[in-house]
Amino acid sequence: MKLTMLLWPAAAGVGLATLLAFLPLGGGPSSAQDTCLVYSSTDIPKDIPAINGTVTSTLTVTDSFTLTDVNVGPLNITHTWVADLQVHLNSPDNVRVELFTNVGDDRDDFVGTVLDDAAAESIGNTAVASAPFTGTFSPEGMLSTFVGGASAGSWQLEIRIPNVPAKWGR
Repeated sequence: MKLTMLLWPAAAGVGLATLLAFLPLGGGPSSAQDTCLVYSSTDIPKDIPAINGTVTSTLTVTDSFTLTDVNVGPLNITHTWVADLQVHLNSPDNVRVELFTNVGDDRDDFVGTVLDDAAAESIGNTAVASAPFTGTFSPEGMLSTFVGGASAGSWQLEIRIPNVPAKWGR
């Protein structure tokens, strides 16, 4: 039986809006049906600092099952110069996965961006991925790192802006 947990962030600024957990029901793979559980974050939208700061959105999952797949999206992040962003997902088991860091050059925003290890293109591949990021990409870290962990607890989407010199035009 395959259990997939999808994190679905959405909102202006930065948001970790909902978590969808797909639980196949039935006796085996051929008879499995997906049931979707939705968890909503109550701490969005949030402003992203222009320089030297971190914003975290927390989502609490109450249902407990062993993870077999995790995907994140759609992300809607409004920010100029997205290459400043360092974004990680932290699990209740204290596992940290890099979603992306310094991608997108001096361009703006993530619009409906989905991160999935099975995606054909990496978000870091500048030949095919550029801001505004729209579509499905594999993250820079491996979401499969969460496989085998527990679903229940507090998940955190962390966006960090390092102490970088202010850039003109932001």
